[in-house]
Amino acid sequence: MDKVFGLLLIFIFCSISYSYSSNYSVEKKNVKISVLLDKDMTDVEQKVYVWSFISGNEQRIWDSAYVAPYTDVIELQAYAASDTNFKLIFDKKGPKGLSIYALPNDHITIRVENKDRNTIYKKAEKGDFHNYCIESILSKRPYWVKRHEANELKKEDSLAFYNRQLIKLYKKEIYQAEYPYISIFALDMISIYFRDIITSDSIRFFKEYLKKKYPYHPRLQSNYTHEASSIGIKHAQRIAEIEMQRNINESILRNTQIGNKLSLKLRDMNGKLTSLEDLPDNSYIYIDIWASWCKPCRRQFSAIKKIISKYAAMVTVYAISIDLNHTLWKEAIKKDGTEQFIHVIGTNNLREILPEVRLLGLERIPRNFLLNKQKEIIAIDLNTDELAETLDCLIHQ
Repeated sequence: MDKVFGLLLIFIFCSISYSYSSNYSVEKKNVKISVLLDKDMTDVEQKVYVWSFISGNEQRIWDSAYVAPYTDVIELQAYAASDTNFKLIFDKKGPKGLSIYALPNDHITIRVENKDRNTIYKKAEKGDFHNYCIESILSKRPYWVKRHEANELKKEDSLAFYNRQLIKLYKKEIYQAEYPYISIFALDMISIYFRDIITSDSIRFFKEYLKKKYPYHPRLQSNYTHEASSIGIKHAQRIAEIEMQRNINESILRNTQIGNKLSLKLRDMNGKLTSLEDLPDNSYIYIDIWASWCKPCRRQFSAIKKIISKYAAMVTVYAISIDLNHTLWKEAIKKDGTEQFIHVIGTNNLREILPEVRLLGLERIPRNFLLNKQKEIIAIDLNTDELAETLDCLIHQ
């Protein structure tokens, strides 16, 4: 798997989100999705859409709803001929890829918040099949996180251990999962990520076993994959447009314009929450967003240390790492000798970048902000020469 666990599984789960064959016809919607909106979702008007993959590459938008300010709940409908993974996307704020797992005639009730922006898997207040799928995914997430870390740190023994644990869990689901969706997904995970460990004969055996167990399941049919139809292509284009508009709206909502005040509260190397408000009132704040794997980020640290040392009592560095591996983050700090910075981490233990950090704009790093003593942005993305000149001007004015 690649770096961010949740995003890694989207393709696989979408690829097994089947509903019916390519000879598309309008079906009566048989799935109801009630979305409960938290207070932080009710201050803007926006639209929400529900869509899914159907039978291979085919995509379909099933429903949409206008969300007026101060709306508490919205109702959406969709169609499922079998177990299906739907996606919710709000076009301004809130989730933009939240998975909803449903069987035919299901009614799912789920609460969403603005902080669910990048949430893919979330328990529902109502929906047994949905919650079963979510529990299955999240139960393995810690093993995938540890597997990533072992791979990045080249700890072969640990990597082999977590591979064995994951294979064991997926094999168990092939034989014992309550729903075919999970059994077939487990087979897909083994087939994709453990082909160098599990023999091709074993994979064929698992597949034949599932075909006998679920002989009529569409995902196991030989004609499941097909080229997208014209309506499928049209819906795929519309989904891409919605996602693009969402990105534009997020850019508008970012609080990163000159003159805006920043408010951040992130955990330091000891796990203690450290906010910008905790920093000295008489100090300018230089926010630097970096990562251990970003060579341009680390090359500039030597120059930044010299600049800051000149005005040690007047400038504080608040360094935000977006490392997914916290061990590599701490090792880089020690190697670069930047212990005098206020180091905080912008990711959580599940290898996800925190929403408040994403809103600072991470299209590229290094990225930086210079704040005045009122925590307001006065400069953005300064190179080291510009930083030195700006601080000289500010402190000597």
